[in-house]
Amino acid sequence: MIISSLFLVGLVVFLTGYFFLGKSQAEAECKEPNREYFSNPNFTGGFAGVAIGVIFIIFGFALQAADKVKAFESRAITSLR
Repeated sequence: MIISSLFLVGLVVFLTGYFFLGKSQAEAECKEPNREYFSNPNFTGGFAGVAIGVIFIIFGFALQAADKVKAFESRAITSLR
């Protein structure tokens, strides 16, 4: 249960960060053409959200793979008895 929750949290954080990256890019192109793109707080938060979301997703997949390996090993051991 925690594995799928970790994956879903990572997905939500990733999508939120991606939204703020897009918002930052739109503001840089339309509203404030003289302002530097990377100094925008939306860019910083969006980039951090994307990075943290990807880390959560990878960690969720790793835990899920480890859980499947444990289940496979326990089935293999019980079938040998």
